Amino acid sequence: MPRATRHLTPLLLLVCLDAVAGPSTLRIEGEAVSPGEIGTATIVLEHLGPGEVTGFWMGVCWDWPFLELIAMFPSDEIQALGPEIFLVDEDPVGGSGVTCGAVLSFTGAVSLPSGFQGPILHMTYPYDAALPTTIELSFCDHLGAPPVATQLIVDGASVVPDQIGGELTFLGVLDGPFRRGDLDSNGAIDLADVLRVLGFLFIGESLSCIDAADVDDDTTLTLADPLSLLNFLFASGPPPAEPFVMCGLDTGAVLGCTGYTGCP
Repeated sequence: MPRATRHLTPLLLLVCLDAVAGPSTLRIEGEAVSPGEIGTATIVLEHLGPGEVTGFWMGVCWDWPFLELIAMFPSDEIQALGPEIFLVDEDPVGGSGVTCGAVLSFTGAVSLPSGFQGPILHMTYPYDAALPTTIELSFCDHLGAPPVATQLIVDGASVVPDQIGGELTFLGVLDGPFRRGDLDSNGAIDLADVLRVLGFLFIGESLSCIDAADVDDDTTLTLADPLSLLNFLFASGPPPAEPFVMCGLDTGAVLGCTGYTGCP
């Protein structure tokens, strides 16, 4: 995958054309996210007009400043074309959102043909119980310096597509019985459980019972949780907070536990 960068200025300087309206549509398709899951929003292009798309750039804004973007990356369809430039700014100036720009080919050797309908970008987000139930995602033209406008490159011309926003839905936190520290529900606490917490924290792996990973029961998942579990396993450290010896419910703030199978 081409390396992402935090600046879109080089791309904007490459294409400095007056934009015209065209019969193409960009649409954001969000999804419902449950506790422990990674949410995905997909940007879909419907290019029904004449000409071939050889590039695009856009800004995507959201109406909640604390929404955390894990990554924005090209769809399989775009990745297969081997874009010559793919740039992402995950923290642009001007508001909460992300900007992206891509040139599929400077010579037109590869492109998206007329009639193309499919995903071009994916964005991933973690579940956060502190977020509102619904967060609106919309295309915008004010993020970045200089601002990045949402446009397509069609046969060398800059075309403004129709734009349809979407939303992410965060489902309510559910809780069930569990044993803290036993993330794989196998009745034992071992190094595999430590690795599952680390996978959630650093590479976005999902957890069916976040409460089980909150080893110190401080209602947040941080590096302290797998370290505490390692300390318990290998250095005679204190055990995880209750419920630990036997299955039970979290008596404090609930982070979510929907798929723990190790309790009757």
